[in-house]
Formats: sequence, structure tokens, C-alpha cells
Amino acid sequence: MPVQAKHAINTGDYVYNPGDIISDLTVEEEQRLIRLGAAVVVGDDDKNNADDSLATALGVMTNADIEGYGKSIGLDFASKATKADMISDILASDADVNLELLSDEALRVMAIAEQLDVPENATREELIDILGE
Repeated sequence: MPVQAKHAINTGDYVYNPGDIISDLTVEEEQRLIRLGAAVVVGDDDKNNADDSLATALGVMTNADIEGYGKSIGLDFASKATKADMISDILASDADVNLELLSDEALRVMAIAEQLDVPENATREELIDILGE
């Protein structure tokens, strides 16, 4: 069963970024990543799907933008927090997704991750409308 990385995962042979689908692991390796909270089963419940698409969206944003997003939902990151740490903290919070704070690229990536029908030339406002439905 394929899993999706919630954080950066280094298998020794390859580094998976948040949102990447990992399908070449053994069942034991997949279960370990799930148990550690580093990955989720692809096609899991809606909450995990929302987390997955948000992780994917945050993964394309800059560290500064991710930090700003986190601060807007009440998080305060350590000065040496990595991108993966910040994304993990955001996903662990119970805050609603704030589409307005995501970059244009993040909105597009999120819509694609949610398998929504998005026109190639969709504006920021159209992307927010599509994701907000």
C-alpha cells in the first residue's frame, strides 16, 4: 500500500519531500513511517487527505512563508526549526487551513493534490474558490 510523506524522509537511498508518494517500501517500513507519524496511507480519511494536500502545498513555500503561516495560526517556531519541523507543527495543530496565506504555487499544488479540476490559467481567486468548495 503506498504511503504519502508528511515530512522529509531520508531512506538512505533517497530523500522524500512532504507530499511525495512512497510505494517502494516493505510493509514493515510503511507501518513504521505511519506509526512515527511521518507518513499516511494514500486514500485515508478526509482529515488525512486535507493534511496531505496542505503538507504538499506548504512543501513548495519558502521557510519564511511557512513561518508566517504558522504565526498566523498561533504557532511560534524555534529559531532553528527546519521546514519539515514547521510543516509538522502546522499539521499537528487543529487550526483550519487559511487559503489566503498560501502562495499561488502552493494553492495550485494543493488543488492538484486534492485531484480537483483546475484550469491551467486559473487565477489566485479562482484557485481559492475551487479549494474552498
